Amino acid sequence: MKQSTQDLITYLEQNTIKYARHSDNEDVLVLGFNTGRASLLLVFTCDEHTVQLSCRLPFSAQPEQLDAVKDYFTRINYFLKTGCFELDVRDGEMSMRNATFLADGRLSAEQTALLLITTTRTTEQYIGGLQDILFRQVAPSAAVKDAQAWLESSVPPGVLVC
Repeated sequence: MKQSTQDLITYLEQNTIKYARHSDNEDVLVLGFNTGRASLLLVFTCDEHTVQLSCRLPFSAQPEQLDAVKDYFTRINYFLKTGCFELDVRDGEMSMRNATFLADGRLSAEQTALLLITTTRTTEQYIGGLQDILFRQVAPSAAVKDAQAWLESSVPPGVLVC
């Protein structure tokens, strides 16, 4: 087991966050996470230099929706400072992926918390627009505007959003 995996396990256990190890790879940890908008599957993949967090979305795009989802993700990814949304065009699976680099192969509690918060919060910010595209046939450009408006409405006055 890699040191970053042990550091991640320590963080999760100290914060009483339940997880499971992937059966084929001891350096992959899986956990469920609920936001105000969706239940998410989080998959941590640890190695010597990075820890990657993939947040799998709870629904898939149908073949006729792939172009609209690609358009939406392209527009959203342009705004993101870290991470990106991804679409597997073979099966319509969607995810938000983020990563952190490690110093000397160690994962700090601060890095872990930041990775968790930024990935799940970003997913929550933009999942509503994705649901609009998939289930209400909203245009990607309108869904992006709605997602940005929702984000701006949730920021307290006087806080600068970069």
